[in-house]
Amino acid sequence: MIHFVVVAGTPAAVRTVSPRLSNSLYQTRLFDGDVVERRGTSRTWAVAAIALPDPTCEARLVTVGDAMVVINGPALAIGGEQRRLAEDLLRKFTAAGSAAVARALSGSYNFIGVAPSHGLRGFVDFSGLFPIYWHEGLDLAVFSNRSTTIAKLIGSKGWDLRSLAWVIGHANLFGDRMPASGASYLLPGSEAQVDWGDGRVRLDVSPHWPWPPLSEDGQRDNLSPAEWDAVTDTLIGQFWRLAEP
Repeated sequence: MIHFVVVAGTPAAVRTVSPRLSNSLYQTRLFDGDVVERRGTSRTWAVAAIALPDPTCEARLVTVGDAMVVINGPALAIGGEQRRLAEDLLRKFTAAGSAAVARALSGSYNFIGVAPSHGLRGFVDFSGLFPIYWHEGLDLAVFSNRSTTIAKLIGSKGWDLRSLAWVIGHANLFGDRMPASGASYLLPGSEAQVDWGDGRVRLDVSPHWPWPPLSEDGQRDNLSPAEWDAVTDTLIGQFWRLAEP
């Protein structure tokens, strides 16, 4: 298990916020563990994490020079060594981006990768059981697997009243807004993208998006039987992999 916060952006912006990363983790932690802090050699990203030992994966945060990968949840390696999963994902991400990472993973997880070749990419598996939250600030973007960590880091003490109203009325949330003001939820099926040395967040289709593309008029037609079969096969295949040794 790992609790993490990642910041990416211009060197000046990262330099300003990175000294506060570990404190934001400590103030919002759910467990105690080893604290790890790393910065890219270009100073365009920094990461801090609280990690617990995991017999299935030696390290969930791996950095090499100016590249970094962090992964949480019961993630399973496809065709690789489970105990060195994060190291393998770092090599794949650096060489071929997030699509290569998605092909090497099964189970339930969230993933953040940063490398000069691809910038920052973040996505979750289709279930959304291990979420990612994000915030776009001035010349920087922040990502964490706890929304309150982001709120603490950016100094937000307010609440999003619309999100709170949904929780009170329906006991769940709708859309990408979170009760902690300033933090957004990365929806399953979406990928967060930040260009190298930039702080602007773009949302694109995740490599784990199982649905067929929109029709030309911007609306999704009724799915054909073949399309429903393709979606169902994708979902069942992901669950079956959870049972694989």
